[in-house]
Amino acid sequence: MNYGEAIEKAWKIIWRFKILWVLGLLASCAGGGITIPSFNYQFSAADFPNLGRGNFLPPQVVNWFQSIPAWVWILGILVILALGILFFMVGLVGRIGVKRGAWRADEGAAGLAFGDLFKESLGYFWRMLGLSLLIGLPGFLFAIISLVFFLGSIFSIFASRTANAGILLLCVAVPLFCLIIPLSWIMTILSEMSSSALVAENLGIIVSLKRGWNLMWKKLGSVILISLLMFVIQIAAAILLGIPALLVAIPLAGGAFLAGSGLAIWIVAGVVFVLFLAIGLFINSLVQAYSGSLWMLTFRRLAPAPAVPVVLAPPSQDFPPAP
Repeated sequence: MNYGEAIEKAWKIIWRFKILWVLGLLASCAGGGITIPSFNYQFSAADFPNLGRGNFLPPQVVNWFQSIPAWVWILGILVILALGILFFMVGLVGRIGVKRGAWRADEGAAGLAFGDLFKESLGYFWRMLGLSLLIGLPGFLFAIISLVFFLGSIFSIFASRTANAGILLLCVAVPLFCLIIPLSWIMTILSEMSSSALVAENLGIIVSLKRGWNLMWKKLGSVILISLLMFVIQIAAAILLGIPALLVAIPLAGGAFLAGSGLAIWIVAGVVFVLFLAIGLFINSLVQAYSGSLWMLTFRRLAPAPAVPVVLAPPSQDFPPAP
């Protein structure tokens, strides 16, 4: 595989077809990409003399929270869960659209339309959803089991009668947590290769998973290099956003200390947060668009031609039929 060619062409694709930025923004709804940096300052009780009297927040804010009935909080939690599911589904459509757009661009398409890519993505949606759940569920269960072992060990250690059992559980929990990082890395690569196979060759869930799995282990060195490259890009993007955020966060923290937790400083902090959130979403959309394009190009250059001719989703009239 010519890594330089794939890396350069992925950048040229997202730069030429900027509609992929929009799809990248949708893809970021499902997670991944970079994380908006946060900064923590450890305040002491002396910094806020009114903390003990419940006046850390402005009185207007405290009174507003206390006036909200319980059913509103419950409804809010349900709405948040519903929005989380909606964002995940929208993110899947975005991921499919980016990969589909990269496939068309690599085939030599003269133009990409958002409406066409969005409609085509819907044809792959349920299979992509099943594939994502099939790959992600084992990792989620493994993380839950590791967390249960860890919390159980901490509880047992602090309970004097079962301290030895707690230490034993901790000896099990620590290796499990250490395995989460390499396992999540493998699952990420498997997800990218399998989803690329699903979109590129119009495969079913199990068949695309098998194709992604076999290709991942046959070309392990290549996919590891691409994965490391994307990791470096994500770190660089986080630093690019984090440095200016840090330069703004320090004066805000100092202002909060000097102003005595006034309402104005919270308004300024909210405005700054929204500003950096918008910048972070823009950068994340670029990272998602480039990542999806690069993984699709990687799959196309590593995967052998399928034995059976591939029948893809019907293209729009603006593009020539897929071979």
